[in-house]
Amino acid sequence: TMKLLESLMSEEKFTTKQAAEFLGVSTSTIYRMEKENLIESTKTPGGQRRFLKEQLAMYLEKSKHIKAPQNPSQYKQQTQPKNISNINEEISTSHRIIFGSCEKMEELDNNSIHLMVTSPPYFNAPFDYQGFFEDYETYLNLITAFAQESYRVLQHGRIAVVSCDDMLVKGEKYPIVADITKTFLDAGFRYRDKIIWRKPEGYIRISRRSGVLLQHPYPMYFYPDNLQESVLIFQKGKYKYPQPDERSKIDIIEFQKNKWYLTVWDMVNNLPSKNKENNYPAAFPDELPYRIIKLFSNVGEVVLDPFLGSGTTTKVARQLRRNSIGYEIDSSLMEIIKEKIEFYNNFIFTGKDTIEFYDRAEGRIVEST
Repeated sequence: TMKLLESLMSEEKFTTKQAAEFLGVSTSTIYRMEKENLIESTKTPGGQRRFLKEQLAMYLEKSKHIKAPQNPSQYKQQTQPKNISNINEEISTSHRIIFGSCEKMEELDNNSIHLMVTSPPYFNAPFDYQGFFEDYETYLNLITAFAQESYRVLQHGRIAVVSCDDMLVKGEKYPIVADITKTFLDAGFRYRDKIIWRKPEGYIRISRRSGVLLQHPYPMYFYPDNLQESVLIFQKGKYKYPQPDERSKIDIIEFQKNKWYLTVWDMVNNLPSKNKENNYPAAFPDELPYRIIKLFSNVGEVVLDPFLGSGTTTKVARQLRRNSIGYEIDSSLMEIIKEKIEFYNNFIFTGKDTIEFYDRAEGRIVEST
């Protein structure tokens, strides 16, 4: 068995059979796990499934106390947050989703947030936001207001994380990473670090820029395809380290196995699918806020996502026993958010965990538990 695992760990991608052997389940269980969105796969040009080693290793670590069931309905009962990372199950969490712009987060007090993690909309991205912003100056005005408000609401010493990247629009490359960095520094933040999120080479939404050289194999026709995103890490002042909270202790095995210690993180992105929540523009994978929340916040603290989108940060924050607040301008996403966070699952939103949807324009709570 050890030789088999060592052999599998040397592979970057697994077939369905190899994935089943790695997790110790049947191939039919692998298919059910994929259907339940517990794991994801990519497709080869021939249409065959491939599963990333690191994603399976992460799932295995999270689920090490769960016996793989043969009945699909048992997954919904066994994969609840009480099994994730051995976190104290008795801690209740509360979550608030505000339909309104984060340019003015008037619902939040100064110094009330422990961690901010988000991914702003891509400037007029051809796939997701074509023509969304009138011009680049309008986009930067949004970023400026968002940065200033993030600084106001964040507690001293705490972290703000922004996932973004430069954008090619109609032949012009916009230096979004540099401009967001400068904007956050101007708002008062310290520049702490940068992580490169490297996506799989099979990412099917990449541009066809590199194809230009194939058509014209001469100098000056080179335009590379982008398979990365920048995860910018800022800090509001310096942090005073308190007595450690044992409930929030980071799993060193997970940290080392998935190479969180590097400045390059290999993570599976959300590919277009029939699942409407994954088709939401620029939805980042659960793994990104999962790492950030574990590395930069404690159990019971408050996580903010000013560009909530389909609700990924809310979902992961609840699983990790953190409270959360999210801002989203599109109230039509309410049902998509509910689906992602399993709002209708009575096992989750009981008297222990609560959630509230607030519409700023209407000035009222539109739904809550």
